[in-house]
Amino acid sequence: MKLAGKRRIVCPNCGTEASDPYKTWSLAAPFSDKKMRITITNFGMFQCTSCGRKFRSVTGKVKVGPKDVSVG
Repeated sequence: MKLAGKRRIVCPNCGTEASDPYKTWSLAAPFSDKKMRITITNFGMFQCTSCGRKFRSVTGKVKVGPKDVSVG
């Protein structure tokens, strides 16, 4: 499954491609970049369907600023 465009999430234990996360949350950076944009990072908790290992991974990032929004 691909999340946030090009990002492919796989199990770090066995390499199986992950399905949808069972928990998600977001964190905002405490400081802005040179263009005065704040980066919001989205995380997800996954459980591998093959080996059962639970792991977290970044599912996407968004930069929000006064003039534009860029998704990465």
